[in-house]
Amino acid sequence: MIEAIQGEGGINELDISFLQELQHVCQENDILLILDEVQCGVGRTGKFFAYEYADISPDVVTMAKGLGGGVPIGAMIAKKHVAKSFGVGSHGATFGGNALACIGASVVLDEIPTFMSQIPAKEKLFRETLEGFGLLKGKGLMLGLDIKTNCKEISKILHQRGLVINCTAESVLRMLPPLVISQDEIRQGLDILTNTLKELL
Repeated sequence: MIEAIQGEGGINELDISFLQELQHVCQENDILLILDEVQCGVGRTGKFFAYEYADISPDVVTMAKGLGGGVPIGAMIAKKHVAKSFGVGSHGATFGGNALACIGASVVLDEIPTFMSQIPAKEKLFRETLEGFGLLKGKGLMLGLDIKTNCKEISKILHQRGLVINCTAESVLRMLPPLVISQDEIRQGLDILTNTLKELL
């Protein structure tokens, strides 16, 4: 079980060749390949699933968060040979199948193509503005700026200034804006971020 892009670990992308070889090894040894798309899935990277960049086909995919559009939900999809092993009551999720969560997910699935089409331009704005401030990692609207120094205090200061960015892996400012964010809102946030970094680094 693996993430195509680690979230909590510091927005670390797995090499496409690594994911492809991992699928090959799993298939040769009859091992299930499970992709955790809870954070990097549902359009966040510009594709519906982040693993699609590697052109692989996992046996199981897990989802949550973005799928519900703000309503808690948990879901998974599996290939037929895996799905047939699940019977009634053999798996479950606290928020997995209630009516409100499923209606929310249905709306998200209808609307997500529109938001995904806008992600490349939004990502470009981040990349152009943050060039020179550190190593920008990730794809789409799942980005991390590695500033090579402890970012916990910087994250607190950004919160005080109205910008919610957390610090992960000690030195990575993780940015996961909502997919509905406008370019003007991105510019406002980046102004706060870059001015703060200029002041503190």
